[in-house]
Amino acid sequence: MDFISEQRTLHVVPLSANAEDRWRLSDPYVERVWSERLGPTATLLARRLGRMLEEQQGGVDVDLGDLAGSLGVQPSIAVKALNRLNRFEVVYFAPEQMIAGCPGSLPR
Repeated sequence: MDFISEQRTLHVVPLSANAEDRWRLSDPYVERVWSERLGPTATLLARRLGRMLEEQQGGVDVDLGDLAGSLGVQPSIAVKALNRLNRFEVVYFAPEQMIAGCPGSLPR
């Protein structure tokens, strides 16, 4: 069993927005512009994380299995989506600590 599958809690934390950032993760812009690059699971996950932080502005801990299940995927697929979001700098993901840092807005 690998390290990620042993960790069940994902810590979702807000990051400060940069001056050039313009779009929230929950904005339809994410689907319209980023979905082709990110794919459907990562796009849905980004929007979901954005809505979570709008509701819990100080951050939130979420069970990875529950989050993945709400997207209709296995936890390993959710982790792959988090890694993809990290690669495109949409969300900053530290898999060893199971922390997803979400900016207040996305770059244009």
